[in-house]
Amino acid sequence: MKPPTTQRTLVQSLIACAALLASVTSASAQSIGGEVVEAMTAQPLRSYPVRLYYLAQGDSTQICDSTTTDERGLFQFGGQGVGAYRLEFGPPTSRLASSAQVEARARDTTIAVRFRVPVLELGGARAFAAKDVQQVAQQRAILPLRYPADLWSIRMPGEVDVQFIVDAAGSVRAGSVTVLRSSHPSFTRAVADFLRTAKFQPARVGGIAVPQLVEEPFTFTISRGGIPAP
Repeated sequence: MKPPTTQRTLVQSLIACAALLASVTSASAQSIGGEVVEAMTAQPLRSYPVRLYYLAQGDSTQICDSTTTDERGLFQFGGQGVGAYRLEFGPPTSRLASSAQVEARARDTTIAVRFRVPVLELGGARAFAAKDVQQVAQQRAILPLRYPADLWSIRMPGEVDVQFIVDAAGSVRAGSVTVLRSSHPSFTRAVADFLRTAKFQPARVGGIAVPQLVEEPFTFTISRGGIPAP
């Protein structure tokens, strides 16, 4: 009888983690590492920043090493000695930063832990800011805006600044569009129509798609050749 899928996945993750730690060189018998997963989804956080602090040195603000997780969410450090360590996960200046503490009881200690980082919870219910994501949301294809016919006929240029949320599926979330500034209501309607069908590559944190708050200006200009351009 095969074990449940979630149990098999956990076993495979721990085996991979143990294999990573087993590869530490003989020059550094002490090893501190593990697997970093998103707390709610248990998905591995890839290319996610990890920082190591050696608390036994008496300075909890001095980073003694840093790295990023691999494709499996795994990372590894060589230890500094016996005592307490703090591990920090996420961008250092972001609200997503979280931490955990581990204890090395001997100079040849091997620490392998599955760290659960609450990325989605820390991101908030609404959306992530651009500074809090590793990959910002980007439009999949650059499509021209439809120039309002009434303003095109009088060759009137304009600009609309809007704020909106791109959800984890890459669509603009319904009801999330806020107009910050607009030079004419017809331009506003043209931008709103465009955003209803626009598709984006969603923002990502540790490889996980997340909703992001986007602020973007849309400019309507008329070239010398008389062709409207966004």
